Amino acid sequence: MDVDQDLPPPELAMEMDDELGAAILAAAANAGSASQSDISAPSLRALLSKLRSRTAEYLSFVEGIEVLVQNYLVPNATEAAGMAAAAATTDAAAAGTSAGPSAPPHTGHEDEVMKMRIPVPKLNIAADVKLSDLGRVTAPRTRSFVRDVRKYFTLVRGGHQDSMRCLFLANALEGAAKTWHDQWTNARDTYTSEELLEALLARFAPQIQSRATEARHKLSAGKYRMRPGESVSSYQSRFEALVTPIAGLSDSERVFWFQQGLSADLSGECATDLTGSTFESYKDLVRFALGAETRFTARRIAEKQARPKLNALSIQDMGADEDPLDETPAPPPKRPRTASARTDTNGQEGQPREGKGAGKSKRGGQKGKNLAPKEGQVQKG
Repeated sequence: MDVDQDLPPPELAMEMDDELGAAILAAAANAGSASQSDISAPSLRALLSKLRSRTAEYLSFVEGIEVLVQNYLVPNATEAAGMAAAAATTDAAAAGTSAGPSAPPHTGHEDEVMKMRIPVPKLNIAADVKLSDLGRVTAPRTRSFVRDVRKYFTLVRGGHQDSMRCLFLANALEGAAKTWHDQWTNARDTYTSEELLEALLARFAPQIQSRATEARHKLSAGKYRMRPGESVSSYQSRFEALVTPIAGLSDSERVFWFQQGLSADLSGECATDLTGSTFESYKDLVRFALGAETRFTARRIAEKQARPKLNALSIQDMGADEDPLDETPAPPPKRPRTASARTDTNGQEGQPREGKGAGKSKRGGQKGKNLAPKEGQVQKG
């Protein structure tokens, strides 16, 4: 940056036209008495125009000074402060470690702002959603969307303007939710974003009874039990989300319902603690269930690892039973089957008897079939 090019000449800040100053003083002295003023109206207008021009030049000079301070003085001051801090750290390290280890120096800036991308909430409901699925499928998603949208409005710029909120909601809904939004908004001239959100909840998250009553019904019906292959931590999250709307739920009730929902492998393990006493604290029960799951998993892994070793040992034992000094002779090998001659009723020796399948040709001929050529046929090679 060239300071001489960015800043106006310094004499503009100090120079003041004598005629302009005299005219201003005369106008101020004769204010209120038009007969005593020696300045005509055209001259006064010209002087005012000149004053505006000089004032604009002076403001331009001040802006140039501000640019100079921001681009040169502030970075130099920051660099000098950093060098001073580094020098102080070096001096402290050279002085020795008699006072103990010191805290590491702060490497960031006080005005540092963490930059992160905020995900945009979206609600997509299938167009063929059934009425029976509103409470089971769409209700949790709709409530989560409304919660996320309200938090999103507090973080983004312009989120306090209701018109911006309504426009955002119009683009955040998809599928059946977008179709409903268009029908609902076209039937009204004016509406607020809160009215739109409340109507969205009433349509896709109908609350026929209170959430506390719904939670108690699920507990009684056992619809919250552990799923096959589910971990204790996942089950704990679902259980706590279910019982949170129930106001005044005691710790003993939490213990009872949590034990009822455990899997068959863990329900017996978590019936009592290691001393045989029943659980009085819900946190102690959760901690014990997590430990029981860890022990059960470790035991199962150890059993799987021990199976190949047992099989290998059994094979080695079978081989060890054979006595290497046993000189019992081995049985003689079986003699191969040979063709035997047969004698017909006339005492003549016939064809040798062959094994199974003898007399059959590859062409599927019968046993003993005459393969001589017929008359008029020439036997090949």
